[in-house]
Amino acid sequence: MLWLMIAFYGGIAFGKHCELMNESNLYVLSEALVAAAKIERTVSHPCISLHPELIHSSHYAQLSSIPLLTRLVLFYDGVWLVNPFNIMWLTSACSHVLGMREMYPQHSPKYDWFVALYDTFTSGASMLPDSFDAPHGERWAPAHDEV
Repeated sequence: MLWLMIAFYGGIAFGKHCELMNESNLYVLSEALVAAAKIERTVSHPCISLHPELIHSSHYAQLSSIPLLTRLVLFYDGVWLVNPFNIMWLTSACSHVLGMREMYPQHSPKYDWFVALYDTFTSGASMLPDSFDAPHGERWAPAHDEV
């Protein structure tokens, strides 16, 4: 929604979820919703953040082999996030955010974070952590030929 000059914030998580509809009332009991809200509260940057349990160490070899422009997730500033850049949006995403920074200078630190994310992305950095302790006890670190 950057083309509408709207920056989104949000969280995505996975977990047990149950819904019950009773007449016009919807009741929801959801581990995933609680986890997503918690991660969204801890990340105050303009991004869609992912709960760490969504990323398993078994995915690392696959993630490191996918070019950044087509990778769906990135790791930046201690946060897993949905990749806001792709072949269609790469340059214009940053241009829109720079325009928003001019329009709303009171939010400059958040926009500066996004510009720094863009700069890191375009620098060719791996956008993966150096090592990874998964929530279920698995451990991953890149092999020497992956660095």
